[in-house]
Amino acid sequence: MYSFYTERTAEYTLVPRFLEILDKLGDVAPVYFWKTREGNKTSQSIHLDEEVYVIAFFARRPKVTPGNTRLTQGKINSKLFEFSSHAQKLEIPVFCGFLEAHSIFDLRKCTAKWFYVDPNLPGTDVVFNIFDKTWESLSDTAEGIKPIAEKEVIRIIENCAYKMRWDVAVERMAELHRKPEEEYNFAPWWTRSWYYKPVYFLVK
Repeated sequence: MYSFYTERTAEYTLVPRFLEILDKLGDVAPVYFWKTREGNKTSQSIHLDEEVYVIAFFARRPKVTPGNTRLTQGKINSKLFEFSSHAQKLEIPVFCGFLEAHSIFDLRKCTAKWFYVDPNLPGTDVVFNIFDKTWESLSDTAEGIKPIAEKEVIRIIENCAYKMRWDVAVERMAELHRKPEEEYNFAPWWTRSWYYKPVYFLVK
């Protein structure tokens, strides 16, 4: 099976849909975080009095077989579970979204699946099929990973995330920009960036 678009392309469709779910919690802003922009002194002075939930989100892309519109395959990479295990320590829950698309022109109208990247589950690749709208895991270690409903997204955030001051949110997103130094202390700092970068949602 083959991919036919990038995670960034998937973000353009998934981010607005996930934003609608999070609207139930309050005012929401999707952010592609840079400390020298969203975290700079100007941003700090504007948002100093704000308290926000911080939610990390990764877009996933499907694999398909041309001509077979009944089967879609997806994968949640092990690195996302590793990222989530560090984000959990900072009170930031991690989710990902997946589109059942068989064409670029399906993106706006196809079904989206939402997953909680549970930091307590084994950090291995999770591969799954969606055949005629039925989800099936292909990974033996994937017990506990399955699509969740929109109301479950809200429940997880309310149970796992805590509102934090803007300056604290900035420092935690900046900390998550690189893999933890204590675990990669022999690696140069420029090699400790995550391969996958999340979109953050800030909810006040």
